[in-house]
Amino acid sequence: MKRRGFITLLGGAAVLWPRNGFAQTPPKHALIGFLNNTSKAGALPYYGSFPLGLRELGYIEGRDYAIEERAADGNLGRLATLADELVGLKPKRADEVIE
Repeated sequence: MKRRGFITLLGGAAVLWPRNGFAQTPPKHALIGFLNNTSKAGALPYYGSFPLGLRELGYIEGRDYAIEERAADGNLGRLATLADELVGLKPKRADEVIE
């Protein structure tokens, strides 16, 4: 009789066990917004070395961070709209991402 009760208890626990307990949590990525008033090609001298510097620090794009770029192509009136786009992506603060 004790064996039957124990087996029933184990079966009930297996059914009620939370299913998401073994799921992987998605990785946290820092989102870096890059906004400039020139074209992407025009900003390359300033922007090009930034990912290289992050790689030297041990950060890898796609694993640790993502970069969203917006370029106004010389039209300063577009900067506000492009900035709103970047804010709309809801980036996380660095202290929320880095543990």
